[in-house]
Amino acid sequence: MNIIQVMQKQAKKAGARTIAIITIVPILFVALSLYGVNVFLKISDEKLQYEDALKAANMAKGFNDYIEEVELVVETAAEGIEYLTSVDATYDEIHGYLTEKSQEMPDLLNDYIDGIYGYINGEYNDGYDWIPYEGYDPRERIWYQEAVSAGGKIVLVEPYVDARTNNLIVTVTKALKNGEDVIAADIDLSGLQKLTMDIADQINDHDVIVMDKDGWIIASSKDGEVGRKISEDESQERRAFYSNWKASNGNTFFTDIGGKRYLISQQEIGYGWTAFTLSDVGVMYRSLAVFAIIGVIGIVLLTALIIIIIILMARRRLKAEDDNDSLGAVAKIFTTLHKIDLDENTFQQLQCHDYKVSKSIGEERTDASKTFKRALGEAIERRYLDEVMEFADLETLNSRMGNKDSISMEFLNYEHLWFRGRFIVVDRHADGSLKTVLWSTELIDEEKRFRDQMQFLAETDQLTGINNRGSGEKKIRQLLGLGKGGMFMLFDVDKFKSINDTYGHEAGDKVLIAIADCMKRSFRDRDIVLRLGGDEFAAYVPYVFSRQEGEPIVNRFIESVKKIDLPEIEGRKINISIGVSFFRNEDTYTFDELYKKADSRTYESKKIEGCFATYNTDFL
Repeated sequence: MNIIQVMQKQAKKAGARTIAIITIVPILFVALSLYGVNVFLKISDEKLQYEDALKAANMAKGFNDYIEEVELVVETAAEGIEYLTSVDATYDEIHGYLTEKSQEMPDLLNDYIDGIYGYINGEYNDGYDWIPYEGYDPRERIWYQEAVSAGGKIVLVEPYVDARTNNLIVTVTKALKNGEDVIAADIDLSGLQKLTMDIADQINDHDVIVMDKDGWIIASSKDGEVGRKISEDESQERRAFYSNWKASNGNTFFTDIGGKRYLISQQEIGYGWTAFTLSDVGVMYRSLAVFAIIGVIGIVLLTALIIIIIILMARRRLKAEDDNDSLGAVAKIFTTLHKIDLDENTFQQLQCHDYKVSKSIGEERTDASKTFKRALGEAIERRYLDEVMEFADLETLNSRMGNKDSISMEFLNYEHLWFRGRFIVVDRHADGSLKTVLWSTELIDEEKRFRDQMQFLAETDQLTGINNRGSGEKKIRQLLGLGKGGMFMLFDVDKFKSINDTYGHEAGDKVLIAIADCMKRSFRDRDIVLRLGGDEFAAYVPYVFSRQEGEPIVNRFIESVKKIDLPEIEGRKINISIGVSFFRNEDTYTFDELYKKADSRTYESKKIEGCFATYNTDFL
């Protein structure tokens, strides 16, 4: 009797039920194993693609930081030129400003931008002394024409390869408010290329490409790619890359390059540029292939099959728990969160961790406008109550929000903590009017106080503790713009260089600090005192319009300076030369003219030995 006959005999003995079990169970195991392997591969594939997308997002942040530095350079220069042209500055004054801004380039860009240039007041001007060739007309250049066409927005001119350096160049350009003057800067993109190579080194087994919307490769970790326009390239693979990208709608996609399959992740950065990470699919999915083999082997192993199923179920459960934890973490940001139906004037409380608000609202869910005003009345610090009530008025919310998706304001609550209140659009009617909004409050006390501290540091001279030049002049200009006249006093320390040379710079710093302390004691809180730089100081005293009114104030300050006695300068007396000018409420001249009047009087005071003040003789 052969083996087949033996099996047939045993099967008949076992009966139909046993045969069914023996047949069905293996099939069921195979089906479950294949399903488990398929789910595992899908999750792993999604995880790999998510990690690549995250790398692309982190990479894009580095490029955005670089681009924001460029924007800041051009924006700052444009603001300065706007001011200079408004005060009819000369060509040389504008040239001096452009030279200064070109020399102050941030470290990140210093090696990659020659300087700032532009077409200003009908002629070419720059900060690095390039001499235009005969017949050169900036208005015929693409950087000028695109800036004017953009209507005041910063634009990037299409990249080109510099014939001298063989480096890729783009021009950042911006038209000023008059629509005729333009500021620009040429960026050698080798800086961006270096950043690209550094990022590629940080994310192993990936290549990095930066490309503009038209297919120009701006930077690449792959050799020979920079400067190509792949949308028109002779290579079918490069054109396919471009076509696949345009059809991807911002998602990851696959493409073939050099005979290999690549997974492409992307992230938008400024000016229509996009950063790509390229992952070799063969390398990327090698580990998944190993797991697939293990899954096939597991088909014949019941124990392995059960373990795989348990692992998959556990991973799904953990993912769900992680998602719930993430949603809970986001919800913790908000102290209160309410969904408001503006049509019905009702609301739904989604979250409320503020005891006073919760107690005031109680169980009410109707008459949202009245209920929220009552709750806010008990939760807001008195100084901010009127402003917050106006902001939280549901009847005017539609007109105030317009097409915006969110509006916010900051205020102090009853515990003197800073909060941010925000309306967020949930749903609109067909005509665009609001239907449903979220009202949220968020504790921002630490953030707000940090911002205030940073603003204080930005406006304060770090040596003396009084206003620095930028903040002090800004405050004075604001008062003059409001027609609030007063006395402007400008002074410096006589022979201050001699003090530094004789006693050292530390002693010189002590002198400057002592003078600033005298200013703090001699002037009122509403007066503006500032250090202009070096040993030059200024003060503005509102509502003092004549020498008769101002002289006691100036003399009080001079007497305070005369009493300075510092061991570091061995009893040497400090002398200052003061120039004083006045701005009456009806005057219309600028701060710069007020400054010049005082400056000229300062030079007159220097002719007199000791502390002395000279007053503007226009009127006393």
